Amino acid sequence: MDLDCEKCGVTNQGVEVCARQEMLGFSCDTCGHFTTIGPKPMRRSESPSALDSPREPAETSSVPEALESATTVECPKCQRVQPRGEPACHRCGLSFAYAATGRAQLPPDPLAGHPDEDQIRARWEMLRHQVGDKEGHEAFIQTCTQLGLLNFAGQSYRHLMDEHPDDERIAEYRQRVIGAAMARAGRLEAKVQTYFSQRSRSLLILCFGALILLGFAIGYYLISRSQTAWQFNG
Repeated sequence: MDLDCEKCGVTNQGVEVCARQEMLGFSCDTCGHFTTIGPKPMRRSESPSALDSPREPAETSSVPEALESATTVECPKCQRVQPRGEPACHRCGLSFAYAATGRAQLPPDPLAGHPDEDQIRARWEMLRHQVGDKEGHEAFIQTCTQLGLLNFAGQSYRHLMDEHPDDERIAEYRQRVIGAAMARAGRLEAKVQTYFSQRSRSLLILCFGALILLGFAIGYYLISRSQTAWQFNG
């Protein structure tokens, strides 16, 4: 291949084309100047679409979580997580086929319609991932006790125990919820007994007063009759 040098104009015969700085060209035999011919052709693997375009980010979803959701099922009644394909719940015995018909009576959501529903749910979602936060869990149980939401606390800790059955801290939190519920039930029972005892006392007083009035009425009747008979005989 015969090519002219762009600097000195000398014709170079039998030029050997080479690449320099991504450009094709040749070095002049006379002056040594590198004359460019054109851009270096790119390989197929080095095309702009392959080099310049950003790669798609890898999937961030966890494969074990996807596998777990595909192999387990949560009971709609007691939230027990168990292997998929079982005919009934291992804990409460609910038939999954019957639950699918929509005729099963499922317990209502304890938080449904509560004015602090969003705050309680957000607080639990934070605490369920912080099992070691003992003060936070104790405050949560106390809040649920004050708001009358121990049912929600019990369900939440029971579900968390299904996920971590060997964690003694979760079992301790759940026992605290059970203790708070029993104490609350005891207070309610005491109030009921006090109410009925007061009503019984009031009822006894009313009955005693009625007997007294009845005695006065009978006495008045007998006295009036005796006076009428005395006047008739006189």
